[in-house]
Amino acid sequence: MKLVLIFILIFLSYDGSAQKGNNAVSINKKDELVYLCTGYWASAYHKNSKCDGILSCKQTIVKINKTEALKKGRKSCKMCYSK
Repeated sequence: MKLVLIFILIFLSYDGSAQKGNNAVSINKKDELVYLCTGYWASAYHKNSKCDGILSCKQTIVKINKTEALKKGRKSCKMCYSK
């Protein structure tokens, strides 16, 4: 009987917060993916991995969300985003 009461209390206290978190994730999935070089002097993010600005990268090229690139202090590539 105690187990049933505990289950009912847990069920009634559920507020749907996990569902709210899923909505936030789906918004982030729509964020534009960009490329950046992991080199020490690299300072820009790029629309694609074939940009002339990223082809000279001596380190690894990674694909991340534009929001994350901005958090890292990266600016848009003048060649990719000039139009």
